[in-house]
Amino acid sequence: MKHRLGAFLVLAFALLSTAHARPGNDGFVGGSLGTARVDGGEFDGRNEGYKLFLGSQGAVFGSELGYLDLARLGGGRDAPDSQGYTLALSAGGPVTPLLFPYARVGLLFARTEGGSVARRLRDHEPFYGIGLRVRLLPRWSLRAEYERFDIARQDVDLFSAGIELRF
Repeated sequence: MKHRLGAFLVLAFALLSTAHARPGNDGFVGGSLGTARVDGGEFDGRNEGYKLFLGSQGAVFGSELGYLDLARLGGGRDAPDSQGYTLALSAGGPVTPLLFPYARVGLLFARTEGGSVARRLRDHEPFYGIGLRVRLLPRWSLRAEYERFDIARQDVDLFSAGIELRF
């Protein structure tokens, strides 16, 4: 199932990434800061994280590549470090000229090591999320997002806010 989802997402991303060449579609680049929460399990707790992203957004559908660094899962000194790359597809639409809510699904390619993890873990797991883009200026927007990841067999919730530049 994971391989089918991965193949579908790669194909869809390739198709949607060419959408930027069409009129009405925008490319974007940006970054976000946030807090990650691990509920239960071995790494229970909170920590800070950040992500960098670039992509393309049409009237309804979009695609995005990103880098995610959650530092220490759960925030403890003995917690493992976790970083990864994301590949996502999104769908949404404007509710006003300034507000654009969206949902997205994708794949996280994560590497987790250190702490109580005896060996380096390499995961590729699906993730999902919702977000709201608030346009400040014609080319600048704020983003607020919630995302759920499965990292090192733990559910990780990331709440983040950031800025985005459209080109």
